[in-house]
Amino acid sequence: MKGPADLGRLAALAALVSDARIRTLSTRRAACARTQARIDALDTPPAPAAGEPDAATRAGAQALHARWAARQRAMLNVALARETAQALVAQDAARLAFGRARALQRLAEAAAAARKRRDPP
Repeated sequence: MKGPADLGRLAALAALVSDARIRTLSTRRAACARTQARIDALDTPPAPAAGEPDAATRAGAQALHARWAARQRAMLNVALARETAQALVAQDAARLAFGRARALQRLAEAAAAARKRRDPP
């Protein structure tokens, strides 16, 4: 680097990287929330069939739904675990990028203040 201007440009680039990492984190968290909502929706019992089914038919439909919901829940839990792991990795990347951007911003501000003290107008 050749001077405070370069430090300022580097700080600006670091801020862009930080913003990108935060957007990625937001996307990952939204995916987790969508999957969790799908899991939660499985707890809603199915709507009754048209007409008045007898008790055996109703019990059979409920049993089929319960088995289907259990399979779906298992698949969605695996997806949620994967998405949560990706969100944690994105969180670490965002935290690191934010810290770097903030540190570079402080360095650029300090360099600019030092230059102002050294070279008054």
